[in-house]
Amino acid sequence: MKQMFRIALLCVVFLSASNAQDFKFSGQLRERSEFDTKLLTQGQSSDVFHILRTRLRADVTMNPDVFVRVEFQDARGYGQKGTALNTGSPAFDLRLGYVEVQNILETPLGFRLGRTELAYGNQRLLGAIDWNLYGNSFDAGILKAAFGDVSVDVFGAAIARNVNPVPGYNRDVFLTGTWIAWKPSEVKSTVQGFLLFDNPKDSKLRQNRYTAGLYANGVYGGFDFAVDGVYQFGDYITARSTLDIGASMVCVKAGYTFKELSNLRIGAGFDMLSGTDLNDSTKYGTFNTLYGSNHGKYGHMDYFSNVPLMTQELGLQNICIELSVKPSATFAAFVELHLFSTVIDPKDLVPAGTSTTRNIGKELDVWCSWKLADALNMQGGVSWFDFETDRYLYRGRKTTNWAYLQTTVNF
Repeated sequence: MKQMFRIALLCVVFLSASNAQDFKFSGQLRERSEFDTKLLTQGQSSDVFHILRTRLRADVTMNPDVFVRVEFQDARGYGQKGTALNTGSPAFDLRLGYVEVQNILETPLGFRLGRTELAYGNQRLLGAIDWNLYGNSFDAGILKAAFGDVSVDVFGAAIARNVNPVPGYNRDVFLTGTWIAWKPSEVKSTVQGFLLFDNPKDSKLRQNRYTAGLYANGVYGGFDFAVDGVYQFGDYITARSTLDIGASMVCVKAGYTFKELSNLRIGAGFDMLSGTDLNDSTKYGTFNTLYGSNHGKYGHMDYFSNVPLMTQELGLQNICIELSVKPSATFAAFVELHLFSTVIDPKDLVPAGTSTTRNIGKELDVWCSWKLADALNMQGGVSWFDFETDRYLYRGRKTTNWAYLQTTVNF
C-alpha cells in the first residue's frame, strides 16, 4: 500500500508540473555488473553481482526566480528483493525534493529548502557519492548569496533525529556550515574556503567537531592542479574522558596534458589524512572525511571509502601516479597506481618482536569510458591490489582483484 501511494504521488507531481510555466522531465537508468574478489579470506571465491538504479526527475520553473526539483529513485541489487511475482518491496524513495528561490526582494540573496545534495569543492568532504547505488542527499536548508565571482552558501542539515525524552545527552545530530567560493570568470580556476560543524554520536561517544579549510584548483594551458588543506578541531567525548580533536588532511594533485598527443595527461598526487598518536592520550588526531565521495580518490577498489573506519584510526597516506588519454570526444582511457600506507606506525599494536610495517600495499586501476550514443554511456575497468606481507591493516590474502562494467542511459 505504501509503495502504491508513492507511485501515485509521483504521477500527481509530474502531471501537475506539466501545467507550470516551464516543465522538464528527465531520468537516468544505470546498471552495473561487478566481478568482486576483494575479500581477504583465504580460498574466498569470486562474487559476481549486478545492481540497478533508476531515477525519474521533474524540474519546474514557476517563474524566473522560483525553481522546484523532485526526483524519485529506485535502487536495488538483482535478486535482493523478490522480483518473481513482485514479492518484496524495492528500495524506492524520494531522493530530491526542494524549492529554490533567487533574487529575494531584488537582492543577491536566495535559498534552497528540502531534500537536496550537498556537493562542494572536489567533494572530499561533502559529496553526492554518485558511484554508490543510492547516492547521498540531505534534508537541509541553504541560504545563498552571489556577489559577482564570489558565492556564499550557509546551510544546515538534519542527520539524525532523537525524539526519546530521556535524561542525559540526546541532542539531534546535525551538520551546519559556510562555504565561500571565488570563481573568476576570466580564468579556469577557483579558490574556496569553508567552516563546517557536526556532532556525530553513537552508543559510546559523541563529538563536537569543526572542520575548516581551503580548496583551490585551476587549469593554465596544459597544466592543471588541485590543493586541499583541512584541519579538524573540537571535542571528542567518551564515557571516561574528553579529548581535544586535532586532525588534518593535505591533498596535492597536478598534471600536464599534451593536447597534440591525443590529450595524453601525466599526473601525480599525494594525500595525507592524519591518525591518532598511540602515545598521546590527550589528543584525538584521526581525520574524518565526513560525507565525502571517496570512490576513486583513494583507489577504485574502495578499501578506504570510509575513513577512519577502514584505517583503524591510523591515518592514511596515498601516493598516486596517473596516466590518461582521450583520443576523441567519445572515448577516454585511464591508468592509476596508488601506494598506500598508514601515517601512524602500528608497531605498538602488535606483540613485541612481531614484524609489521606502515605500508599497506599497491593498487593498480585501469578503466575506460566511451559514449556510444547521445544518451548512452558505458564505462568498464579492472583493478588489482597487492598487499604487503607484514602489513597491519587488511590481514589475509596478499592479492585481490575487482572488475566492473557499467551502462548509463540519461533521458
